[in-house]
Amino acid sequence: SQDMDTMRSAVFPGVIKSIITKYRRGFKHQKLFEIANVHEVDSSNILPKEKCKVCFAVLGSYFKSNWIGKVEADNFYYLKGVAEQVLKLFTDNYDFVRSNEKFFHTGKSADILVNGVKIGYIGELHPEYYDYLDIDEKLYIAEIDLSLLMEKGDKGLPQYRKISQYPYVYKDISLIVDRNTEAKLIYNSIKVFSDLIKDVELFDIYSGEKIGEDKISMTFRIYFNDLNKTLTDEETNKIVGSIIDDLSKRYGATLR
Repeated sequence: SQDMDTMRSAVFPGVIKSIITKYRRGFKHQKLFEIANVHEVDSSNILPKEKCKVCFAVLGSYFKSNWIGKVEADNFYYLKGVAEQVLKLFTDNYDFVRSNEKFFHTGKSADILVNGVKIGYIGELHPEYYDYLDIDEKLYIAEIDLSLLMEKGDKGLPQYRKISQYPYVYKDISLIVDRNTEAKLIYNSIKVFSDLIKDVELFDIYSGEKIGEDKISMTFRIYFNDLNKTLTDEETNKIVGSIIDDLSKRYGATLR
């Protein structure tokens, strides 16, 4: 047909079209994704280069309303979490930086980098498109170049890993650091400190007179697991102590 006679260079326009079709049929809240081949012009080749990309989008609220009431959530961070799950399959060296893509809302978007190379983007559709599309709900989109992710990633293709039959153990640590210290630096330092550390969460940030105006407190939850045994408090406490010593030397962190 006439509207399908051109090879596309991105997946998200087709996803938006599907969302709008369903929206006009009464589906006000949606979560969609699509994996598809696209074509991009490469100056080194006469013919366009075929690549594989994935796009996922959220319209409205991704939580269902219940007897408690309507749940309000920030879809940007929901999609960012989805994107991170995809990225982690191929690399731990990824980052999100401010995006200049014109079709996104200024200040509510980010480019996705892997080893310093842009492989995608995420953000809220620019408000000027809402009237054109005739929708009242906010639309968030993320798109990742899977071909480039596999090329730039350092983990290779995902491999099966044995699941531990032993329970996870977690420890919380609250650290006081200079206000201008990035949480990401602390997070990354903890995450790679030991093979027994399986995940890290930053779940609280505090600033106030009690710790000094130029200081900030960050609380991290560290999850430990061993494939061969249940870890003891003595073992995990020893690792936590070493982490605190390391962060103290690197960033001047002190235990709150």
